[in-house]
Amino acid sequence: MISIVLLVVMLAATWLLIVRPQQARVKRHAALVASIQEGDRVVTSAGIIGIVVQIDDEQVLIESGDAELCFVRAAISAKIDHLIDLDQAELSIDDLIDEDMTLDEATGDDTAIRDEDR
Repeated sequence: MISIVLLVVMLAATWLLIVRPQQARVKRHAALVASIQEGDRVVTSAGIIGIVVQIDDEQVLIESGDAELCFVRAAISAKIDHLIDLDQAELSIDDLIDEDMTLDEATGDDTAIRDEDR
């Protein structure tokens, strides 16, 4: 009798610690993929950052630099809402190098990991 109770407890713990969080991640990713629209800035699972140019039911066309790349919709891992346009920034990369300042310090973004913290 005790072994049956122990088995039930272990199965419940496994479900709570492994299965349920995974189901939540899958649900969040499905909502993200469904919410993608043309013009959104996204990151793919391969780490490519780009702007969505065209969408259909199965594929997404992303413009990254001078290239246009085609991905399956499920390959989108995140939307990016906070990209910094270096053309609009007050300081250029050369200014940052000259002043020994990071881009995060120049823009006031204190959430990023500093080089000395790595």
